[in-house]
Amino acid sequence: GKTTAGTVAMPAGSVLQVVQTNFTASTTSVTGTTFTEITGLNVSITPKFSSSKILWQCSIAQGENQDTFAAYKLLRDSTALNVPSAVGSGQAATFAGVHTGNDNRDQYLFHQVNYQFLDSPNTTSQITYKVQVRPMGVTSSRTVFINRSQTIGDGNQFTATSTATVMEIAQ
Repeated sequence: GKTTAGTVAMPAGSVLQVVQTNFTASTTSVTGTTFTEITGLNVSITPKFSSSKILWQCSIAQGENQDTFAAYKLLRDSTALNVPSAVGSGQAATFAGVHTGNDNRDQYLFHQVNYQFLDSPNTTSQITYKVQVRPMGVTSSRTVFINRSQTIGDGNQFTATSTATVMEIAQ
């Protein structure tokens, strides 16, 4: 099929627009056992056509403290996307970033958590994609750090950036 953007016929699969949020603040951390929004990763788009798909992609710079199991949820406005059923007493999330070594050197752990999802929002109204994170320390309080390692005290600890990108794809 073709989508008409202005006076130009765009073949299916064409990228109609791209929006990126570049999140550089190194002061964000989430402690506790509930999913909490990382507001710096919100990205909004107004689809040109209700038939379009939206490709959402992220690269989240994640640090953690000892025994932290970071789970993430992707939301379109207030609707959670692509969350499976939980298994047993486990938790369910859209994606996760678990790299704990469960020792006192976890303060140095730092990596990019990458994920993408092709959404069909079926609207021409503005939508906002949001990311929530939850430290999965069930028995005690744990912390996930965004854009930084746990502590910034020596040359082995550092900061980085996170991005969220949406692309409207013609159908």
